[in-house]
Amino acid sequence: ASDASGTGSFIDNGAITYNSPGSARADRYFSQGMWHYWSMPVAGSTAAPFAGLFMRWYDEPGHLFRQITSGGYNLAPTAGYIIWSGGTNTTRGVSGFYNTGQVATPTLTSTLVSPAVYDGYNLIGNPYPSSVDWAAAGWDRTNVEPVKYSYNINQYQTYNAVTGESTNGGDQFIRPEQGFFVHVTDNTAGMVTFSITTRVHTSGSYNKKSGGLSDQLILTATANGIEDETHVVFNNSATPAFDPDYDAYKMTGSSPAPNLYSRLPGGIMAAVNWLPRTGNSQVIPLGFTCSLSGIYFLTAGNLSSFNATTQIYLEDIKENTIQNLATDPVHHFSYTAGEAPLRFLLHFSATTLGMDDPPGEKIIVYSFEDLVYVKVPVPGEISGNLRIYDLSGRQVFSRALQNLRINKFRPSIAGGLYLVKIETGLTVFSKKVFISER
Repeated sequence: ASDASGTGSFIDNGAITYNSPGSARADRYFSQGMWHYWSMPVAGSTAAPFAGLFMRWYDEPGHLFRQITSGGYNLAPTAGYIIWSGGTNTTRGVSGFYNTGQVATPTLTSTLVSPAVYDGYNLIGNPYPSSVDWAAAGWDRTNVEPVKYSYNINQYQTYNAVTGESTNGGDQFIRPEQGFFVHVTDNTAGMVTFSITTRVHTSGSYNKKSGGLSDQLILTATANGIEDETHVVFNNSATPAFDPDYDAYKMTGSSPAPNLYSRLPGGIMAAVNWLPRTGNSQVIPLGFTCSLSGIYFLTAGNLSSFNATTQIYLEDIKENTIQNLATDPVHHFSYTAGEAPLRFLLHFSATTLGMDDPPGEKIIVYSFEDLVYVKVPVPGEISGNLRIYDLSGRQVFSRALQNLRINKFRPSIAGGLYLVKIETGLTVFSKKVFISER
């Protein structure tokens, strides 16, 4: 049974004999005005019970949803579908034999299409009339990454079966008759095998998972009454590139929803970004998009997971501001729909990641792409000049330090290795940095 309060759950305890012409029924309540991700809990049915509703399946090679137009369309038990009820709330049901035992998807694909944004996403579904635990033993995910992507009204929720990390309120459970996305490893064929050992009874609520990992920053973008999370986690088991066991891709939400993500090498958009500590200051680029213009804000959370010397700054490239998130965790900003998506940079100092500054060092110099940054202990405490020299000793850039916690310079020089020298009335400090050509 199913209604506005939830959907029933059934787990068999052995073989069921269906006396001819007996069958079981599974209902699903569809509230009006939204897409519902659905899957079929019986062994076989057509799309006929959903007449009058919009029903679609996802074509991975084509990277798009396709409409089901015939009531005779055969529905597959491990496939996911999306269903829209327009003007009214409605309850629909399918009849047949409840799925039980081991159930495997057909071959899942990863089809290269340029640009490679949605390669490898496959919409599958829970085949049982009960919830399943994505983190339980008994799964076989062949060439399929351990992150599931579930849609909840406006945004995709993620949950990683390896790390236990989730975004946007996701959890480890896949509810009865719930469709969800998985991602097949690039350029391979995959398969997911469901096992009855993963079945559980759960409530229908989605409980937001808090932090709990060390060195884990949770940033939340809020726009038009909708929230979207992105996570940045430092762990030396990870790499700067996309790590299938740790990272999660960013899947964009509904039209008015904000979309916040890390930009990984190769232009990959990540909702969860694990990367190693380098022992130096690190900069992580963040993208932000929304279909509507407005005044929005970002909130930094889980800051207590870092050590007491945490120094985390958010740079707003458009507004040319740098904000200390430890003392001011909320950033308000004006956004214009269609503007360049690379909007923010996260700055993590070496001391943030459990590293002590060298004895007596009061200035930190680091680079990101074509930018050079100089961080001083207290604004105005150190005044002087920045000079940049190429490896032949020729000066190629010079500027005065400003009364700021972090000074930012764009020298507009050829890419390569350079020596940055800071000259003050008390000391001379030098450091080699790599500067990319813009």
